[in-house]
Amino acid sequence: MGTNSNIFTYGIEGLDKLLRGTLRPSTLAVISGHPGSGKTTLASTICYANALRGHKCLYVSFQEDKEKLFELLLVRGIDLKSVENKDLFRFIKFPILIRSDDIESVVNTINDVINGFKPKIVIVDSVTPMLKALNKDINARALIQNYFAELPKIINGVVILVSEVGINEEEAKIGGLEFIADIVLFLKLKIGHNLLIKELEIRKVKYIPVTTARLPFTISSNGFKVYVPPRLEEIPAINRDKVFKMPCKVVQELFDNLYGGDVIYIVYPPDARPHQLLVFILALTKLNNCKTLIISYRLSPNQLIQSFEELCQAITGLQVNVRNYLGSNLRIVAFNTSAYSIGELYARELELIDEFKPDVVVFLGIDGVALHDFNEYVNILNNQVLYLRSKDVLVFRVGAYINELMYSINASLATGIAKYTYRKDGDRFRREVYVWRNGKDPIMLPYDALMKCLSEEISLILGEL
Repeated sequence: MGTNSNIFTYGIEGLDKLLRGTLRPSTLAVISGHPGSGKTTLASTICYANALRGHKCLYVSFQEDKEKLFELLLVRGIDLKSVENKDLFRFIKFPILIRSDDIESVVNTINDVINGFKPKIVIVDSVTPMLKALNKDINARALIQNYFAELPKIINGVVILVSEVGINEEEAKIGGLEFIADIVLFLKLKIGHNLLIKELEIRKVKYIPVTTARLPFTISSNGFKVYVPPRLEEIPAINRDKVFKMPCKVVQELFDNLYGGDVIYIVYPPDARPHQLLVFILALTKLNNCKTLIISYRLSPNQLIQSFEELCQAITGLQVNVRNYLGSNLRIVAFNTSAYSIGELYARELELIDEFKPDVVVFLGIDGVALHDFNEYVNILNNQVLYLRSKDVLVFRVGAYINELMYSINASLATGIAKYTYRKDGDRFRREVYVWRNGKDPIMLPYDALMKCLSEEISLILGEL
């Protein structure tokens, strides 16, 4: 297996993009954070990713049990056993409480393993209990701190020190090692609006300028995921080669097609939610034979399907089992916005998108997300739209009108708008839609045209056209 001794990877797409070139030979990195924040997973991800590239990794543990570590990481996609079998990974463990007299023995043991194994990545997890045990022995503490500070030069590779920080604390107490480190990453857990908020803080990085200080992250069966803000200069133009035909003839004639990278904002009064929107999405999916991901913040997948079935019966008089018409091209996922911070929600959504690789993404009930922290909502919304544009995804953002500010923000990011309104016609209210498409004059679709579209779309879904 060919390797380049001057190149090491984080093994995490977002960090490799943002911090490219920072993991160099003779690099000391510190990963600190609150208990349960994912420090071991992050350090092990770096270890595993480099082992897969042929760089040997030594894992020095002062608290982790080998079998438990292997089991924990395997469910997150990190198979340390496989690289151990190829002699690319080695694990050694020392007692949690270490005496001052044992320091020389610890250093000698690590050196012996290094001389025989010749790793390029060394993980020390965690230095905190050891340094606490040596707190009163200044000489022993200084010896071990100096040893870890020099270790990157000894192996001509990367040394990662993992350290614990109390849940209400912000600084690692590792005797100044964080000040001489080349890289310091902090995994923070905090509570906001009764929700757990997870952030990765980039506190120090040498060699490159970094303007982003905090990043949302998530840990799942797909491993450690970090999502960085897209660079505007990397966002492509609307992809005119990725065409989506409209499932309604009236709208098709007026506005032509939709394209990859389009963002359509659909807004309606909060007391008059038009469930026909789901019919349009299903018909669009079937007509274009495309993969569609629906992310709902208001209704569960079962409620959405029930709404569609009831609407079909009201229009056609037929009882329809919509599951027969969904197929593998459609996936519906629901999130209770009261159960997730907006950063966690953002990370989980992008993980879903990366996994499913849809052509179309529909966000239903976006007014529910807007109730979170406003400034963070705006930042994440902008990053999410740019990310999906970079993937040539057609996006529909659907929600109730809250206020003019929220309408203006969503409208400013859109390439098309459909705004539902109601006018009184005798003793009834008739629905109309104000429609604007980038490059075209806005028009008003009357009620009769909407009902004709609805009939066409249902017929298309049921295969009657």
